[in-house]
Amino acid sequence: MNKPTSSKPTPGKIATQPSEDSVGYQLSATYRVLNRALQAQVARLDVPAGTWIFLRTIWEEDGLTQREVGRRVGIMEAAAGSALNKLESRGLIRRVRNADDRRKINIYLTERGRALGHELMPKADELTARMVEGFEHFEVAQLCNYLMRVRRNLRAVESAAGIKSEDTENTIDS
Repeated sequence: MNKPTSSKPTPGKIATQPSEDSVGYQLSATYRVLNRALQAQVARLDVPAGTWIFLRTIWEEDGLTQREVGRRVGIMEAAAGSALNKLESRGLIRRVRNADDRRKINIYLTERGRALGHELMPKADELTARMVEGFEHFEVAQLCNYLMRVRRNLRAVESAAGIKSEDTENTIDS
């Protein structure tokens, strides 16, 4: 990262620091690179773009409701429905009406979806390992802690603006 620049305004200049020195920029740029790397891993397996995190959530706990899947991923139930439709059309999940509460629909992996998890999770674990290559174990834990704190701070900003966050405290890596 660059050294902090002078906060003295320059005519015509709006930004007070180079973008690469911004936490927001670094988070956004890192997300984009991670997303491309992850898509490269899953693309050949016919996993629709943007659905990886839904599969990962269901691999962790099969039988969640659509609302709970959306909550754990951090998006609204309707948006989760769109991603789940893609997974269902590829035969990776199935929806089953809840026997105790007919208003709820539970999401279950198909055999194909379960097999895909056994193939993809080692690739995701490898990507995670490469992402933190050269880091000490405590540094990885510290980084995760920092990112959770950033997310918590941003949730407070959302709350102050009257925005209901769908994000959860769950830590879902790669």
